[in-house]
Amino acid sequence: MKKLYFLFLSFFAFSFGFGQDMIITGVFDGPRTGGVPKFVELYVVNDIADLSTFGIGSANNGSGTDGEEFSFSGSATAGDFIYVASENIEFNNYFGFLPDFTTSAMSINGDDAIELFFNGSVIDTFGDINVDGTGTGWDYVDGWTYRNNDTGPDGSTFILSNWSFSGPDATDGCTTNGTCGSIFPIGTFTYTTSTDPTIALINGPVSGSTVDLGPEDLSGELEFVVTNFNVDTEGNGGDGYIEWNVVNVNTAATHDSGGPLYDLTPDPFIPLEPNKNYFFVAELIYYGSGSVAAQYNLHINTLGYNVVADITALRAHVDANGEGLYYEITGASLVTHTDGFQNRQWIQDSNIAGVLIYDPDGISSTYSVGDNVTGLKGQTEVSNGILRFIPTTDSGVIASSGNPVIPQTVSIPTFNSSPDDYESELIQVENVTFQEGDGIAVFGTGQNYTLEDGSANTLVKRTDFFLADYINTVIPNTQLASVIGVAGEFNGTAQIYVRSLNDFTLSTKNFEIPGFSMFPNPTNLGYINLLSKNNAKMNVSVFDLLGKQVLKKEISNTVLDLANLKTGLYIMKVSQDNATATTKLVIR
Repeated sequence: MKKLYFLFLSFFAFSFGFGQDMIITGVFDGPRTGGVPKFVELYVVNDIADLSTFGIGSANNGSGTDGEEFSFSGSATAGDFIYVASENIEFNNYFGFLPDFTTSAMSINGDDAIELFFNGSVIDTFGDINVDGTGTGWDYVDGWTYRNNDTGPDGSTFILSNWSFSGPDATDGCTTNGTCGSIFPIGTFTYTTSTDPTIALINGPVSGSTVDLGPEDLSGELEFVVTNFNVDTEGNGGDGYIEWNVVNVNTAATHDSGGPLYDLTPDPFIPLEPNKNYFFVAELIYYGSGSVAAQYNLHINTLGYNVVADITALRAHVDANGEGLYYEITGASLVTHTDGFQNRQWIQDSNIAGVLIYDPDGISSTYSVGDNVTGLKGQTEVSNGILRFIPTTDSGVIASSGNPVIPQTVSIPTFNSSPDDYESELIQVENVTFQEGDGIAVFGTGQNYTLEDGSANTLVKRTDFFLADYINTVIPNTQLASVIGVAGEFNGTAQIYVRSLNDFTLSTKNFEIPGFSMFPNPTNLGYINLLSKNNAKMNVSVFDLLGKQVLKKEISNTVLDLANLKTGLYIMKVSQDNATATTKLVIR
């Protein structure tokens, strides 16, 4: 059975014929320095007066759609090929002409999927956007793939049999397409336009598909698209009309029917019931003979919500029944981190089982760390080993806010041996150092770093949060008392995703000064307040992560001026009456 995100309720009111005007026909991952040229070939089926209605995007490393990342411009003529590359110099060197468009969205590798958009909706797809293509049947690393003639477009469902492949590493060592042992068949795709009548649902799957409808998608209206057939009354020159019906397979009774329809205006239907099987069929009927000109049908499975008490029960149900089902989590889930990318939010329950809310469509509300949320509804999927909870409706209710978020301490060997047991939970590893901490290197985005404990056990720390405040700061080159982060994995390899500078503890707080306190910390005010139980002068020294002293002052009041210090993480040492306090200082 094929799982599709197929919504009766969200058929788009545009002519399906426009969506068929362009097709993805080739994808290339190059052999030259830097892995270029990287590009996609597109074929224009019919004249397109305004290319800006079309766009393209890549889905990298199985992380799901990034949406439309680049929109075209100008116009195109039927039979044209359009080339969209990551750059133009090496493309020209390899093929002898310049691409039509260049965009960083085509900085693809041989494991990345491609989506073609029309008016914001996916009309053709190469690869599985939720799967890293390495080692799959569509792996094209250092090679290429090309669409078979007279196939496509395939909508949002990738059809492997519609493609031919060079195989991985087929172009290694090649400098031009013409001299390569594996020649990319550039500009050879052909497409024969049929004159036979057809009927389909606008933006729907191909006839004969089996689709799952989620519990939020069981009502709405049908909207048909017809080619090579005039749907109208016989007196107005119509060829015929449309008839459709929905049969409840469980009872063999007709659930709903419509017709005859003499136009293509939306036709409402009786809402389907969850957890049933239906067969939907629509036919074009000729006047006079009454014969069927074309038929479209679907097998439909309707799904309801599986009600679970908490995330622990959710994960247990997924383990037993697989991904793709729908759930309502009735109990409270604590928000431990939020991220603006794809509206990601990490939650865990009182048993410390966690899950990632992955919300690229922006359905769910954005919660705050410390919120307890009840009544979440969504669908599950697994991407690169991570269980995702995809909201189907904005159902979560904040039951309370400001709750403490306390990480669970775990050893590196324990986490590495069973990442699934800690996935999406807030964890803490202790007494670790960064192997990359040489006093010069800084944290970059989307990079892996190595944490090592005193027994030489190592753990991957990935900078998954691109807006984190430690990006571009120097990697600590001293031992960290603890590192806190969201537990994750990449296809079975444990990883930790640190949220902010506050998740790095450079040393344990040792407040020997009676009544010592400091606030606010972190600070973006240019100063910090220092307090103790007496009024004696304080000697304050501030050090950067390399151990260099960047500030030394004696203060007799409570305010320490920090205006000359840059944003970052520091160590502050305070002495007063032969007592000391050492703590971290975060400046934002």
